[in-house]
Amino acid sequence: MPIYAPNINSFRRLFATWGAPKNVKWGIGNRSCGFRIPSIEERNIRIENRIPGSDTNPYLVFAANLASGYLGMKNNLKPNPETKDSAFKDKNSNLPKNMDESLSLFENDEDIKSIFNEKFVRSIAAIRRVEYQAYLSVISSWEREYLLLNV
Repeated sequence: MPIYAPNINSFRRLFATWGAPKNVKWGIGNRSCGFRIPSIEERNIRIENRIPGSDTNPYLVFAANLASGYLGMKNNLKPNPETKDSAFKDKNSNLPKNMDESLSLFENDEDIKSIFNEKFVRSIAAIRRVEYQAYLSVISSWEREYLLLNV
């Protein structure tokens, strides 16, 4: 997720809106799934990873997609059944809900370290942490307006 959701607004897009999928389900033509197969026509078949937003580095996203596929094959993971209904109705998500959780999972995943190497993982995590700490140090206008009146 530090590659697919590199900043605070990434998590806002995923968890504060209805338009972005917040799951790792798959479906044919199902826009509520994190992984969508738009068409099953053989000559047009592809898989869309709908989790990353426009705020990502496309080269890192592509590398992470390849790494995910490789790890799925290496660890002999079997896909869940196709999701035919809207996954937007699901109350729970199987994705990290915030930057802290995302970074912790990323840093402690031995499979990810074996593919990208530990130095890369530490570097990405350190950059994301510095940005996250900078965000946490700012008092927003909402906090000033809403909390000042209620505290």
